[in-house]
Amino acid sequence: MLQYSIEAGIPMKSITKILKGTLAVILLICVTSCGKNQAKINFEEAVTSLEAKNQELDSAVTDLKILLESEDKLLDMALPEQSAALIKNADAVKVLPPEMGKGDEVIAGQVSELNAVDYSTVITELKEMAENMQTSIQQRKLVTNPPEEQVMYRILTIENITAAEAVTEGSDPNGMLNKPGGYTSAIFFECDLVPATTQFKGTSALEKGTPGGGCLEVYASPEDAESRNAYLSTFDGRIFAAGKHAVIGTVVIRVSGEMKEQDQELMIQRLIEALTAPE
Repeated sequence: MLQYSIEAGIPMKSITKILKGTLAVILLICVTSCGKNQAKINFEEAVTSLEAKNQELDSAVTDLKILLESEDKLLDMALPEQSAALIKNADAVKVLPPEMGKGDEVIAGQVSELNAVDYSTVITELKEMAENMQTSIQQRKLVTNPPEEQVMYRILTIENITAAEAVTEGSDPNGMLNKPGGYTSAIFFECDLVPATTQFKGTSALEKGTPGGGCLEVYASPEDAESRNAYLSTFDGRIFAAGKHAVIGTVVIRVSGEMKEQDQELMIQRLIEALTAPE
């Protein structure tokens, strides 16, 4: 016997079937809808994470650009080109958030790609270069017409240097102290790498002169220092050559030609390291 609904006179089996069908449709819609919502949520979270990574990358690039565009001079002139290359690379690897695709699989693929973005190595390189730039700026200041007392202190910290003496206008053997284009200070030093059998006219660092160990001549400008170094170069390889020499900032470094060649190179390197050591 068929049962009917009291109000509509519809058989109960039909009503049950309709309800089941409706429920299935509702469940399908819910599952599909919920799936799309979760995919969207995952995408938005991935984009938010990417934006945070981009902000960190941009910050590292900006810090380096500020140093690169600074008027402060560097000791290592190779750093600007290296910095520009790192900035260019950072711009090249930067990933911008895409438009969300259509379909769960497409969105899931986008999420995976966004989450895989990793700037850690690039950011580390940018930060290290910024530190190198800051150090180079500080080092350049240390060797730009440094005070006599500062140079004297640093000379006496070097291994193998046993004594040092600054010239005065009355004792300057070259007559260049405080003259136009001349040095603002000059300090002669003794070095025990000079053979003990070497003969000198005097006993003090100043009396022994450059042959006794070497001399640091400090100039007011890089141009004056380079000019002096160029003049010294005219004697290289000749009978009047006094030893190796080099320029660091506005300081001309001279070492005794009485030392072995490798000792001359060693002493120049030690002097550069002492003069440019961060305070």
